[in-house]
Amino acid sequence: MPRLCTSLLLIMGLLCHIGIAGQPEADRINVLTPKGLDGVPTFTEKDLEERIQNLPSTVLFPQYNSAVKGYIHKYVMRSRGHTEEILGRAAMYFPIFEEQLTERGLPLDLRCLPIVESALNPNAVSSAFAVGLWQFMPETAREQGLRIDRSIDERRDPYRSTEGALDFLTKLYERFGDWALALAAYNAGAGRVNRAIKKANSTDFWKIRDYLPHETRNYVPAFIAAMYVWNYAHLHNLQPQLPAEAAHRIARVRVFNKLAFSQISDLTNLTESEISALNPALRRQSVPATKDGVTINLPVFSAQRLIDFLALTDHPTPHLLPAAQPGNYAQPNSQGQSQTKSRTFWHLVTNGETLNAIARNYGCTTDELMEWNQLNTTTIRANEHLIIHASTQPFVPLEPVSRLSGISCPRLVSVPIAPVRFEPIRSPSHPHPRLFIEHYLERGQSLLDIVQIFPHVTLETILEMNNLDGNRMPQPGDLLRLPLAH
Repeated sequence: MPRLCTSLLLIMGLLCHIGIAGQPEADRINVLTPKGLDGVPTFTEKDLEERIQNLPSTVLFPQYNSAVKGYIHKYVMRSRGHTEEILGRAAMYFPIFEEQLTERGLPLDLRCLPIVESALNPNAVSSAFAVGLWQFMPETAREQGLRIDRSIDERRDPYRSTEGALDFLTKLYERFGDWALALAAYNAGAGRVNRAIKKANSTDFWKIRDYLPHETRNYVPAFIAAMYVWNYAHLHNLQPQLPAEAAHRIARVRVFNKLAFSQISDLTNLTESEISALNPALRRQSVPATKDGVTINLPVFSAQRLIDFLALTDHPTPHLLPAAQPGNYAQPNSQGQSQTKSRTFWHLVTNGETLNAIARNYGCTTDELMEWNQLNTTTIRANEHLIIHASTQPFVPLEPVSRLSGISCPRLVSVPIAPVRFEPIRSPSHPHPRLFIEHYLERGQSLLDIVQIFPHVTLETILEMNNLDGNRMPQPGDLLRLPLAH
């Protein structure tokens, strides 16, 4: 019996040495794939190492070690569903991060830090009660100028928390002169990093790592893994799962008087849960009254309805602020090149939208929309979700509208705008002369399409300004006058 066991061990050893089916031992042993999952590409340790070495990082020199490997395996094998949710949330939050990083001249790689901190969840709360996308503790948040009280917690606000986090990271980088050390200090505090530097007599993160708290030792490896999954998700067949609110093009509105979510809901046809999802910083289902105003995020067309309402009341004049747009972000493709949009996302159809207008907004054709969604007709209904695939063309902001109307809210449509003209146009409801825009009606374009393109314009206004009625409607090529946004 012992002799039989010995023979079996020798045979097993020989098989391991020569490999199975002619495959070399090292590659065979290191082939990795999630068990029980179809359509998930296999990869080897060598693949991981080479990809890490080729990461286009401007923050640090990525190293491949057991800690980095463990986090990568979690993202691409053990928690694939969670990773796809993270990639979907990136459609909402990466444009915000990238916009501010670019303005400050900071490395774009830092956009991956909230993946480590919060899995891109603005409502995340840690065991130590750090909150938000960037996981601020209350004291640190207030030091960066963030507001935290019963009504508002700006740690949950994607714009304000990003401003605070980048201020803090900039200070840490100026102090340590090294991004790996700055990231470690963001997690553990500058004092702990300084003590580790003294004990190790080095400013190399990998040399001081053993002198840092356990969580911080793995912080930079986790950041490297986050960069890996962002750059190589397509190689693991990871598909972004977008939250419903990512379907909207966003406008930011600063209001000054108190507004309950129920009031906003009545005005905009959004549900209170939708309003809350877009405004996680507002804690009491309402916008508090403040002297300096509170900024809220709403879909573009809903924001205009709110502004129109506030303009007719005693509320102070609301302001539109710039808003980074969901879906308009760069993600590497299979060749490692950047695309201007995510590969796939959803569009929520609103009242009055047509397939033609949606196609124009996203830089694709109506036929493509019909093919992607298996539609037999161009008829669509409100609250339907349409799948949108990335085109080779980027979104084109409608800059003339924001420039001429004195606001800076980008509208992601690519429609030529004629020069603004001034002419005395009077009517019972508009007795004073006013500015207007000239717009030529395109083939296949309806008046409802125009209302979607110009959110401040109503169908009644178009009919009134152009002397139209049910018996006389414009034809393609006709020149229409549209009011300029106030």
